Amino acid sequence: MMKSIVEQQGTLKLAGFGVRTTNQEEAGPNGRIPALWTQYFQLAGTHSNEAQAQDDFIYGVYTDYETDASGAYTAFIGHAYDLDLPMTTETTGASAAANIQQIVVPSSMYRVFETRRGPMPQVVIEAWQEIWAYYETAAEQRAYTGDFERYDKNDYQDGEAAVRIYIAIKG
Repeated sequence: MMKSIVEQQGTLKLAGFGVRTTNQEEAGPNGRIPALWTQYFQLAGTHSNEAQAQDDFIYGVYTDYETDASGAYTAFIGHAYDLDLPMTTETTGASAAANIQQIVVPSSMYRVFETRRGPMPQVVIEAWQEIWAYYETAAEQRAYTGDFERYDKNDYQDGEAAVRIYIAIKG
């Protein structure tokens, strides 16, 4: 099992791209999350607001849960930035800016899991399988208010990375 810790995280303000999906849909050939990553890297990487990002992290967020891990949720990929800054379209034009969404992940207590260093996205898929198994028997309960993966842009080398996965917990 991956190592994990519990820590309080403050509110995250993110800009990026989101889509509504389910784990069942993502397990099949019609998964939407891979295309969401492609969209993020194609548009956000060249968008002028990239310079306004507050840190060197990319966030993969799971929020607006319909019920729990078996229901629909919103998958969102983005980066932290100051929501009070105006959105500009200097490099990508108005159509790309119109696709950019803003979300707020609420402050919460999180169980934070760290993956092994390995090939992407394999290590993340393995980690989620372990996390789901962990919560099948754990006394600790997920809050389903907003979970996220945090990718360090400076730690991605040769298609490999270690990723931190934050699971909002009750209590």
